[in-house]
Amino acid sequence: EILAPQRKEGLPMIFLVDHFFEGKPLISRIPLRGRDKVLFADVTYEPKTTYVDKLAAQLRNEFGTVSGIIGIGGLGHMAPKFAAAYGCEVTAFTSSESKFDEAKGFGANRVVSSKDSAAISKLGGNFDLLISTVNVKLDWDAMIGTLAPNGRLHVVGVVVEPIPVAAFPLILQQRSVSGSPTGSPVAIATMLDFASRHKIAPQTEHFPMSHINEAFARLESGKARYRIVLDADF
Repeated sequence: EILAPQRKEGLPMIFLVDHFFEGKPLISRIPLRGRDKVLFADVTYEPKTTYVDKLAAQLRNEFGTVSGIIGIGGLGHMAPKFAAAYGCEVTAFTSSESKFDEAKGFGANRVVSSKDSAAISKLGGNFDLLISTVNVKLDWDAMIGTLAPNGRLHVVGVVVEPIPVAAFPLILQQRSVSGSPTGSPVAIATMLDFASRHKIAPQTEHFPMSHINEAFARLESGKARYRIVLDADF
């Protein structure tokens, strides 16, 4: 099958067909597998962007968003939990191989090294949403290349160095880059309600306040899993 190399494991393939062929023998020759779907589109006139966006929204509602999380740390370890609870197909990126199994335990379907540009490139055109929680330099061209058409890289980690963005990959695929600070009180309340209903909680380590220096030393070593809580002991 010539389409086999284009298939992505566990994901459906969508066939967009001219509505002229609806109900005709050609459709029976489409090699459908699993959750594959055929959509018929009226192309009598050139489809408008609003029409294409409507089709994309329909598919996301049916199959869920394909999301990627960059960084499995104090902030990032929460993202796979929320994304999985939303029904997303989740890929986690981390520079630490020791976190691969933990990331899957948090809800990731797949884990990839954020240092492996070749492995990242194999995911080209895959993600509707890619959330970056890190504060380090990465192969941003490769990361942006993983975005699907209309996909978005959303930055919540404070990267000190500027993130280089090439214009053509954004323009041709209608991709975007965005960022946001802490949510509003209303958004936070909504998030906490969702977390409560889905039993989402951070993984924490506890230290007595009198051992605060030890807590900071563990945090600086990168060994904390994944948030440190100081308990009052005075």
